[in-house]
Amino acid sequence: MAELRLGYAVADAALVEKMRPLLTDVDLNCAAVAAGRAALADTESARTFVKRNADDQVTQSAAWLQLPGGQHEAIGGNSC
Repeated sequence: MAELRLGYAVADAALVEKMRPLLTDVDLNCAAVAAGRAALADTESARTFVKRNADDQVTQSAAWLQLPGGQHEAIGGNSC
C-alpha cells in the first residue's frame, strides 16, 4: 500500500532536534499517521517482531556458515 508509507525515527531527544531541520513540508497521509501511531502503541507486536527478526538472523547466519567457504560474518540485521 504505497499510500500508507510513513517514515519515523525513535532517537534521543538531542538527535531528534538535530534532525528536525531536515523535515520536509510535504503533507502526510492521515491514514499513514494513524497507522504509524497504532503500530508504535502495539508494543506486544513490536516485541514479537524483534524476536522473530533476531531468530531469523541466527537461522540465516547458520545457513551462511553451511555454504562453501562459510566463514561469512553476520553484521547487524543483514547476513552477508
